[in-house]
Amino acid sequence: LTQDAARPSAPAPATGPALGADVREDVDAGRTLELADLSAVHALDTAGHTAAFSAVQRRGGELARWRSRVDGARQAVAWAFRSVTAEPPSALLDEVLRRLPAQDVGMDLIGDESAPAGPPRDRLRWLKVTALLLLAALVLGVGGWTVWSQFTRSGIVHRIDQSKDLFTTSEYPAQDGGTVQAFLSREQNSGYLTISGMPQLPEGQSYQLWLYPSDGTAPASLGTYDANGFGEPITFRGLDRFAAMGISVEPSSGSEVPTSEPVVGVDLDPTAQTGPRYGGRPSTN
Repeated sequence: LTQDAARPSAPAPATGPALGADVREDVDAGRTLELADLSAVHALDTAGHTAAFSAVQRRGGELARWRSRVDGARQAVAWAFRSVTAEPPSALLDEVLRRLPAQDVGMDLIGDESAPAGPPRDRLRWLKVTALLLLAALVLGVGGWTVWSQFTRSGIVHRIDQSKDLFTTSEYPAQDGGTVQAFLSREQNSGYLTISGMPQLPEGQSYQLWLYPSDGTAPASLGTYDANGFGEPITFRGLDRFAAMGISVEPSSGSEVPTSEPVVGVDLDPTAQTGPRYGGRPSTN
């Protein structure tokens, strides 16, 4: 990162010792804080980020400094690209309207004017009541569809599967058996995971799923599961905020942060060039 010419008074970034050949070498040498800068700009792969962040957590006192380094690097990048603007897609409104369910509330409300009817006032009142009822049904239908598609597990899975930019990773193997596969859509800013074949754990232990933020801050938990609890897809929103997913073995009550090395990690960046992955929709064969 270079210092911006418009801010001559800003201190130059600190330079640390040269990094080793790989992340593990730097972790063993105690250079985890230097890795915070790389993590902030997404220069570490999933395994490297997990190893560095776990080392910082084990040392305890370095966690605040790690987050400070990540925030500093992120602010520097934001300042460097402060002049870059993004406009919302021009077809966004058309796309939202296209996804609304079709409703036919046309001339059927009026009926056949030649047919005999009651007094004019009664007929007008009846038309108003009918229109209000149909409008209420329309609002309830659209609202129900929106809630189903946005917040229910099956609705999120349906939206992702139907998205034009669906990206499907290959199956990531876990250490002691089992696989994880991710289905991602930047258009929907969501994803879901299918997990199968995970071995049974001893009593008192459970699998806990974690989403690792792109900015290197503490991971967010997706909950705890036993080996029989992965029958349904596990969905999440906010794909743009997360770089990776990992599964660790924790106490049955769960943990605030991972306390063990992940048994499997999945890169959640569809544009990444590392790791087993392929694009497009899942095969139906």
